[in-house]
Amino acid sequence: MSERILIVGAGAVGQVYGSHLQAGGAEVTLYLKPRHVEAAKAGFLLRPLGREKIKRLEPGPVVTSAEEVAAAKPFDQVWLCTSSTALEGAWLGPVLKAIGGATLIGLQPGLGSQLLLESHVKAEQVVMGMISLVAYQSPLPGGEDPSLAPAVAYWFPPLSPSPFSGPRGEQPVASLKRGGCPAKTVPDAAIAAATGSAFLMPHLVALELEGWKLAKLRRGKRIAQAADASREALEIVTTEAGVRRSPLRLAMRSWLTRSLVCAAPHVAPFPLEPYLEYHFTKVGDQTRAMIRRYVERGRAQGLPTKTLERILRDLLASSEGEPA
Repeated sequence: MSERILIVGAGAVGQVYGSHLQAGGAEVTLYLKPRHVEAAKAGFLLRPLGREKIKRLEPGPVVTSAEEVAAAKPFDQVWLCTSSTALEGAWLGPVLKAIGGATLIGLQPGLGSQLLLESHVKAEQVVMGMISLVAYQSPLPGGEDPSLAPAVAYWFPPLSPSPFSGPRGEQPVASLKRGGCPAKTVPDAAIAAATGSAFLMPHLVALELEGWKLAKLRRGKRIAQAADASREALEIVTTEAGVRRSPLRLAMRSWLTRSLVCAAPHVAPFPLEPYLEYHFTKVGDQTRAMIRRYVERGRAQGLPTKTLERILRDLLASSEGEPA
């Protein structure tokens, strides 16, 4: 009997994971907002970068409410392919109540997401994962040939299988591997995602404040500010989690980040600058929420937050059209 999997959210990441789960023999159902139903029923096109062949995701049923989830046959796995801020919606509780004992896979960065999910279902049901792939709606505005057929383009970075952890962590890993998606189990994917985000989020803020221009970030003063803010965020995350200081703190040096910023566009097989602007503008509310949480938790722990507070003020001022 094939696995029955519910994908909540059919953005680029949900489509990629859904297509590989389907390729592995799973029956994939999508949970979507009503306005996306017709597009989903028509199926989705996906383009693996570096390959000519276009793939398709042909979902099974499409549901739009907790009632429809409850009425469906029991699911084996439920994948939450949404942003962290989307989990704050009123829809979450009723949907998770409707999934019964299914394994619940959360892909959201930040330690708070796991606690939120465990407040709705048994802790033994929760598997946390980290998105290690790149996926976006192609062609990117200003970054790719506009004559390309619209599709979700995606790339698995070398030696970066999607990590998962939890009592049932082997389930999603096995399901993905059957469909050709690299994945592995790790001791704690939530900590890995949280510490990685502590490095990434302040640097994304710095890049946004430089108009999403990598050259301006590399040459300017904000990259040093981002490194300081990342160190603050990492200290806050590891203290809250009760774990040892992450080796990532050694990477939080502005000279190293400048080198990475210089090399990254030549390594990525897609237009990096347009991708970063497109994707992280779309999930900008999540970035802002995470910086706010770092500040709140740092203050509560009595840890330094001065640089995090500064970049948050600059970001909010920039969003309101004021000079940062």
